Amino acid sequence: MKSPFLALILLFIAVASSPAHRLAILPSHGHEDLEPLLVAALSSAPDLQLVERSQIDSIIREKRLEEFSSDPSKLRQMGELLGADSLLFMEQHGSTMISRLVAVGPALVVDEQTDQTPIKDPQGWAKFTANHVQSALKDLPARPGSAILLSILGIRNPSGTQEARRQEFDCTALIENALSSLGGVYLLERARLQESDFEKQLSQSASTPYWTSTWLLDGSLSGPDNALVFGGRLQQANGQGVQTFRVEAGSPTQLAQAVAAEVARRLGAVQAEARPATEEAAMFQAEAEWASQWQDYARAERAAAASWALGNHSDSLALLRAANAVAQTDWDYRLPSDNQFSEEPSPGMLDKVTEAFSYIQHLPLSPETCTDPAGYVKTMFPICKKATQALNTYYYLERSRTGEEEQSLHQIRSEIRRHLPLFTSRAKQLAAEKTRAGDYFSSGEFPADIMLLYGQFAPLWFDDPKSSSQGFLEAYRYLWQLDEKIRDEILVAITVKREEHMPLTVAWRPEDRSQAIPAREALIATIAASGPSGKLDAAALSLSRFFHTFNYSLVAMVPLETMVTAFHGLQDAIWDAREEIIREAVPEERLGPLLAYGYEIAEFGSYSEALELEYMDFRKKLLMFLMERKWAGPLAVYNPLISSQRFSPEESNKLIGWLSEMAKAPRAPRYTSFFPERIRNATDGGQPAPTPVADTKTTKRLAPTAIYETAPESQDLQVVFCIAREGSFFVRLVRNKLVEIDPVTGRIKRYDLGSGKWYADFAAWDVAGDSIFFGTKEKLIRIDRNTGSSTSLPIPDFEYEPGILRVINGKIYASLYKGGIVCIDPATGQSELLASARRRPAQSSLDDRAEFKIQKIITTPRGPAFHLEGGVFVWDERSRSFQKLPHALTDLRTYNPDFLLKWLNSEAPIEASASHLETCFLLDPQRTGNLPRITTWPPPMKINGDESFRSELLSSTAVGDTVYILFRGGTDRTLHLKVMDKNRNVSIPLDVPFGQRTYLHDISALESGVLLTGRGSKDAVFFSRKDLDAFQP
Repeated sequence: MKSPFLALILLFIAVASSPAHRLAILPSHGHEDLEPLLVAALSSAPDLQLVERSQIDSIIREKRLEEFSSDPSKLRQMGELLGADSLLFMEQHGSTMISRLVAVGPALVVDEQTDQTPIKDPQGWAKFTANHVQSALKDLPARPGSAILLSILGIRNPSGTQEARRQEFDCTALIENALSSLGGVYLLERARLQESDFEKQLSQSASTPYWTSTWLLDGSLSGPDNALVFGGRLQQANGQGVQTFRVEAGSPTQLAQAVAAEVARRLGAVQAEARPATEEAAMFQAEAEWASQWQDYARAERAAAASWALGNHSDSLALLRAANAVAQTDWDYRLPSDNQFSEEPSPGMLDKVTEAFSYIQHLPLSPETCTDPAGYVKTMFPICKKATQALNTYYYLERSRTGEEEQSLHQIRSEIRRHLPLFTSRAKQLAAEKTRAGDYFSSGEFPADIMLLYGQFAPLWFDDPKSSSQGFLEAYRYLWQLDEKIRDEILVAITVKREEHMPLTVAWRPEDRSQAIPAREALIATIAASGPSGKLDAAALSLSRFFHTFNYSLVAMVPLETMVTAFHGLQDAIWDAREEIIREAVPEERLGPLLAYGYEIAEFGSYSEALELEYMDFRKKLLMFLMERKWAGPLAVYNPLISSQRFSPEESNKLIGWLSEMAKAPRAPRYTSFFPERIRNATDGGQPAPTPVADTKTTKRLAPTAIYETAPESQDLQVVFCIAREGSFFVRLVRNKLVEIDPVTGRIKRYDLGSGKWYADFAAWDVAGDSIFFGTKEKLIRIDRNTGSSTSLPIPDFEYEPGILRVINGKIYASLYKGGIVCIDPATGQSELLASARRRPAQSSLDDRAEFKIQKIITTPRGPAFHLEGGVFVWDERSRSFQKLPHALTDLRTYNPDFLLKWLNSEAPIEASASHLETCFLLDPQRTGNLPRITTWPPPMKINGDESFRSELLSSTAVGDTVYILFRGGTDRTLHLKVMDKNRNVSIPLDVPFGQRTYLHDISALESGVLLTGRGSKDAVFFSRKDLDAFQP
């Protein structure tokens, strides 16, 4: 009788002597930084031995096997020479990297992963790639002839519905897990059929067959999950030995076990108990969370779906799948022949939104049963908001919706409405806990946002669109009932961010207006009746209905009498609240937007000179009132008042003295950066500069050097934008036309950009050398200036759709549509994501959930700079990092840059406006990146000593050490060009008639002179530097 101890010893020796699986990680060009991380992640894997890199390099060099990835025969040769059982390598295809794991003996690609480059988190990528490698190799037979190869060709549900696709995926994953437990069978996923030719070449040089036999499995599903029917077909790889079978089961899990039992019986395999899928499901969920964090939604969905199919139906995974599905919804902008934009949903949008909510139907939906209300709302509210915005696209379609679309809309609308009570409950809880609206912004659960789901998209909550006015009332009544400490701040937020309460500003559909307008007016009346502060709120809401961020042409539809009435209501509201203003019972930020609305009404009603002058007189009256009572409010409120240009010299000096006193107040540091230079001088002990005496001489004007016709009169083409590059002016026209103007020779060259879909008329573009670059939603185009021919360049596959594009030092820097900065090398087509909403520059002062939008890309001596809300950041190529410049504009976040352009005085229009930062950088004499102050620009109400001179700053630019500022002023609205350098400071009146063809408000500059253009105009007007220097006012 054999000793049991001897049997144990022999078993131990057999196990100990079985060789470890040898894996060679082959060198991959361009991914040298990933290889060490992958080696480190796999080095601790049990039963896995890594081939030394020196040995790999030696074999490649000696046998000249460099092109191994494209030649399968070289891969087999390399595996045999290295004694490797498997080879792992990466290949780059455009912006996609493919990681491929090849088993040498079986001649199979046992795992393949695709990732977008650059890899955003190399450490995480290495960890999860190592998991895939270990999972793919653990069941690979150790020697030839010891196992059957079984491939699943596909399991399909022929109905083709969304539920059928979900059922296919779940059942396939469960069947694979059950089949993997069969003894003597190696399961290979045949989803990658494109690898079959590669594997066929790989196996041609094999000396002996590796598998005892090769079988293929496919089948079809029918019935619901509780009554599933599977019709299976099992056949050999050569098409012979076809066997069919039928299995019925009461759940996907039971079906998987029954299919595995049937396959085991027919192949003579041993069926062991299916191994628990818990550990593998958890691994897939971790991978999904990682990929979603880095916005790799495709990989996140693959991993999350695999975890879900393996039985992981946790709340956290359901929310992750829902968020991932909604994150991929979007819509396309299409440009019809009439050059008007309309929104058309992208294919599959409704399917994605419906799919998102299918994952969460099992979750608790009431505050009483929800185990984590805060976490649930924080996850679900962005999902519902994004889904609502997507559905809103369908609601306002110009075409009729299909029956299927109507059904989906009703289903999704009902699902979102189920969550509103939980959102409301959480909002009220937050309102009780918090004291400042800023806390809500940082938490991502701002009650105003939550309640605006009722108002902004109210038609979606009600089956009858005409009842959408109920949504407006519900939202704003709730805001009005919030805690008094935060009520004002919330109303300020919805007043300043006008685009976030569109239905209150205008009822889009005619059938809505009969209900919406009376409801809105009733709400405004209710708020106004609450007292002087409420009257201010009502005035803001009443005025804001004339303006819409996306369509200012709505104002033209409003009768002048209606605007005059609203303007008088504003005057009365502010005047009635003046005592509260003095007591600072009204938030500081309130008056700025209110006066902005008033100014816009006066400006849009400029065809009534009386209205504009009345508003200026009112601003003067209010400012004198505040000054007499020494109100210490922010200067950002005073600026629109100061620019009323209706002060006498005595009043002006009195005002400057008062502001000088304000600058010495304890609160001054927050505001003094906006003060005129001569006020700052006064705080240092100097005296205010005397007011110049008005000049009564006849004004001399400078005639244009040349006027260029950008398009023939017969063509309906208008100017969109102009830039100065490479010694020429490039003028963009509508309908994809471009004109190049050489001011020295007078030569005009025209380019046709084709009929592609442009994201907008302001499609990102720039010129460098002989190339013109255009970025669109679909492609990046390079046009040769010499031949006019165009070529498409590879574009990065991460939400590309640039808003701004600049070519700096031979590389293209673009801001992405959904937030981010990308660098593209046009020579190689390689792209790199420098920063995004997930990878923000350090010290950006931006909340994680804040918008990540680039306002301007600037050329500086230190490299490309990017202007964000949190400041200006320069990209340092050597350190591969962002450096924040010391000057930040955080105090200006809540104000529209257009208002700043018109009202901030002294150097502020140049220093504070995003569109004029480039001027400041170009003027920086120390090249330190600081924004220098331009102290020679006098207060707007005193230009050339003319008290009645009302100026309007239009635009500015710089070339070399010369700054050009274009403004319109005087009673006849004459164009003026201010020229400033170290030797000259002069304002030149321009002899350009104001008309349809010459509505000029933009300026571009070269060393040879300046070109004036304007959106909507047809002519481009040139003034040479020679004529500008020779002009004597």
